[in-house]
Amino acid sequence: MTYINNKLILACLLLNSCAYLEYREMYDFAKVSIVGVDDIEIDPSYLEDREFSFIKVKLGRSKVATLTLVSVQDNIYEWIGANNERIITMHGRVIATSGLEYNLQILNTAKIGDVVDIEKNLLISLSEPSAIVSQSITSFTLGEDKLELERTYLSKRYKEVYVTDSYKWAGSNYYWIDPKTNLPLKTISSPHPYLDKLEIEFYYKF
Repeated sequence: MTYINNKLILACLLLNSCAYLEYREMYDFAKVSIVGVDDIEIDPSYLEDREFSFIKVKLGRSKVATLTLVSVQDNIYEWIGANNERIITMHGRVIATSGLEYNLQILNTAKIGDVVDIEKNLLISLSEPSAIVSQSITSFTLGEDKLELERTYLSKRYKEVYVTDSYKWAGSNYYWIDPKTNLPLKTISSPHPYLDKLEIEFYYKF
C-alpha cells in the first residue's frame, strides 16, 4: 500500500511539474490575449530615422508592425512588411492584401473615389472563405478632430457605414484625413469579415 501511494504521489508531482512547464510556455500567449502586444511608439526622431514613408498597422490587440512604401501610382499605395506582407491602399482604404491570415481584393477600384463620397458600392473578392461579395457604403462627415501621431494634426474625420449583400458582415469604418494634403493620416476599418479591426497610421517622407 505504501508503495502504491508513493507511486501516486510521484505521478502527481510529475503531472504538476509538466503543468507548470506548460503554463510557463503559455504565459506569453496569455499575456497577449489579455493586454495585447507592445505598441510601436512613433515619435519625431523615429520618423526622422526612416528613409521612406511607412505605415504602422495594428491588427486587433494581437499584432503590430510597420510596412514600408514601395510604390505609388494613380493614388494606389503599396506597402510591404518584413515578412513580405503587403497592404495596398487607395485614399486610405485597404483595397488588397497578401501574406495575412485572411486576404482580400477590391475588384472595382474605379468605383472607390474619395473617402468623402456619400455612397459607393464595392465588389470584394475574399480568401478564406473564397467568396465575391457586394458591399454598400454610406459616408458621413464628423467634422474636425485633433489627432495625436508623432505630432498633433487638425484632421477631418469621416465615418462609413457598410452593409454586405447576402453576407453577415456590417459595421463602421473611420478615416482621419489631412485637409492640407488630402492624404489619410489614420484609418480604422474591417477590410475582411474574419480579420480583427485594422488600425493604420500613415507617416510620410516627402
